[in-house]
Amino acid sequence: MTESEPSDKDSRTEGLRERKRQETRRSIHEACLDLTEEHGLNGFTVDEAAARAGISRRTFFNYFSSKEDAIFDLEGEAIQDSYREKYLAGAYRSPDSSVVGEIIALRADIERSRLDSERPALMRRIRTVLTENPKLIDHFVKRAEANFQERSELLRQRHPHLTDAERAIALKTVEAVHHIYIEHLADTAGYGPDQLIQTYDDVARLGFLPMDDASDTTSKETQ
Repeated sequence: MTESEPSDKDSRTEGLRERKRQETRRSIHEACLDLTEEHGLNGFTVDEAAARAGISRRTFFNYFSSKEDAIFDLEGEAIQDSYREKYLAGAYRSPDSSVVGEIIALRADIERSRLDSERPALMRRIRTVLTENPKLIDHFVKRAEANFQERSELLRQRHPHLTDAERAIALKTVEAVHHIYIEHLADTAGYGPDQLIQTYDDVARLGFLPMDDASDTTSKETQ
């Protein structure tokens, strides 16, 4: 092993640090959700959120810039480097995949890594908080827009021939599919990469196939 190669001990240490970081982030996220449900967005302070999470005010701001950011925790929607590399290398491409389908496959892979029993419940709670605190919607949209720009640049790197308008169409379609998928969390136990891909297939079938073909497919699936 050379000096530049990390040892197994270093790798384990880094893994423990990352796990601790994620646990702290999740604690803050859940504390802000709890307090918003109990008192409303304006009914608690950052200091109270930090105390609920068992951290200091300074630590809170090491993770989030505001209560609003902590409620949504949109870092979870950012694409990690490992997935970026796989996407740019064409790992999500299949013989019949489209630009949109390739991104959906990427998102499904990310969902697969997030599968746990608590995440669907957290998503339902966020939806309820948005409904009960309409002012949060503007903040959510602005934060999501920042992620949209990041994904647009990633798509540009993967498919440089696409125009700005074409990238926007592709990404808006992906977001529409993802929003439909999230909506289903409120009334179904179905959650995970397979459900996300099925949602995409449904949108593609109902949105782009001729009506006779779409009807035939629906009939076969219900038989």
